[in-house]
Amino acid sequence: ACRDLYLMHVRVQGEIVYLNRHKRNRNVQMQLKETASSGNKSEGADIREKSPEEENAIGMEDGMEGTNNGQELYQQEVRLSSYRQRFLQLFTVPRIRRAAQAGFAVMIAQQLCGINILAFLSSTIFADASESSPVTTSQSLRDIYNLKALWMSFGFGLSNFVFTWLAWGNIDKKGRRFLLNWSFPCMCITLLGAALSFLISHDRESLRLGFIVLFVILFTIAYSAGEGPVAFTLSSEVFPLLNREVGMSFSVFWNLLGAGIVALTVPQLAYALKPTGLLGLFAGLNLVAWALVFFLVPETAQENLENMNDIFEVSTIEHFRYRIVCLKWSFNYYIRKRDPDRSDEPDPLAVWAKERERRWGDETRRAWSAGVSS
Repeated sequence: ACRDLYLMHVRVQGEIVYLNRHKRNRNVQMQLKETASSGNKSEGADIREKSPEEENAIGMEDGMEGTNNGQELYQQEVRLSSYRQRFLQLFTVPRIRRAAQAGFAVMIAQQLCGINILAFLSSTIFADASESSPVTTSQSLRDIYNLKALWMSFGFGLSNFVFTWLAWGNIDKKGRRFLLNWSFPCMCITLLGAALSFLISHDRESLRLGFIVLFVILFTIAYSAGEGPVAFTLSSEVFPLLNREVGMSFSVFWNLLGAGIVALTVPQLAYALKPTGLLGLFAGLNLVAWALVFFLVPETAQENLENMNDIFEVSTIEHFRYRIVCLKWSFNYYIRKRDPDRSDEPDPLAVWAKERERRWGDETRRAWSAGVSS
């Protein structure tokens, strides 16, 4: 237990050393320079070239030993940086900015998927689905339909809670991106099915209501096992510890802003488009949300702080290119049945980006050498 606590302590301090490469906090940077110079003096005899792993370990140790009055780097950085500065770092520090993009994508996608149109208007939608003839139905029958709609709304909420266990068992085993890439297409299909079910004639009430309830429950399962819990899990882990509270607040802000916009606009849309048009609209928005998370959200399951930094060091353009490469390989492997031994499967994002950068550097050096020799 002591070893694990110390490892966490070292990683947190090392994360501050890592992030200070991008920040313009002169006080901390001056401390790091003083630490490096004092470390060089104490190690005067050791002049051999060190490996990247050794440099990283020394940097972490120096970062912890070079603070004034025995304070740790993390605590001093918290004291020196204000909440406003940490908020601005969401836009100015590349690694944190890409984490904010990922948090924004999964949170706004939660509102685009349409879960809140059912949460806000489920009773109205189910009441419309239950009525056999909206014009001639008597008041007593309307009361029965409304009570039935309330019970179906309760079933919607209960299924939303119960089926979250599917995500609990797979969010680390299968990964965040696996659940997201499974969740959005299923939500799109089930919402579209619910929308088309409203076109069934009112004369066939049982069939009409049965299909609507079936597709709504399937939609809820797809949401509860994927986008629902993943959005908050991923947003809470992508930011460095120093910026985590402001980063999570920023992500939740977009989620609640989207919920407010949905609450203000959906009643008017439901009146103008009717249930079929409204559910069909959000079925299409699920595809937009899927594109957002596919190209902006990397896999973060079971990654430590160092690996998380490597992942978010990859630029957005490179991440986009990587996803195109993955799509091409998936098409060849699953559709065209090529590469059966998966030898051409792309490496994880950070490894792929480093290898691509290395190859680009080698090609540049060869081109420069050829130009000099000619």
